[in-house]
Amino acid sequence: MNHLVKTPAANIARLRTLFWTAAAVLGMIFITAMVDNKVAPTKEVPARIEYAGDWHGKFHLQIAKALVKNSVKFCGEFYWRQSTISHGQYLVLCSADGTSWRAYLVWDSIGEVMGPYDAPQDLPLPPG
Repeated sequence: MNHLVKTPAANIARLRTLFWTAAAVLGMIFITAMVDNKVAPTKEVPARIEYAGDWHGKFHLQIAKALVKNSVKFCGEFYWRQSTISHGQYLVLCSADGTSWRAYLVWDSIGEVMGPYDAPQDLPLPPG
C-alpha cells in the first residue's frame, strides 16, 4: 500500500513535466504566429514602377531562348522591360500581329517563363 502514496518529489516532477510541456506548446504557437506575420502578403508594386523605363525592341538572346524553351507561341515580335526590383527578371510583351499583346514574366538566367497574362493596364503598349 505504501507504493500508492505520492511523495512530494513525485508531485514536483509531474508539475515540472507539465510546465515544460505547456511552455513548449506555447512556444510553438508563438513561433507560428511570428512566422505567419512575416510571410503576410506584401503590397503589389505597380508595373509602371517595377518595369520603369522604355520598351526595348532590341533582340535579347536569353529572353528568346527562354521563350523557345517554354514553347511560347505567337511571339514573332517581342518587347521587354527589365525589373527594377528583381535582377534578371523581365516583363515581355509578345505579339503575332503587332496589335494584340500577351505579357510574360521571363527570368533570363534560368530560362523560366510565367504567363501568358493580359498586358498591364498601367503601362503603354510598345511602339509596334
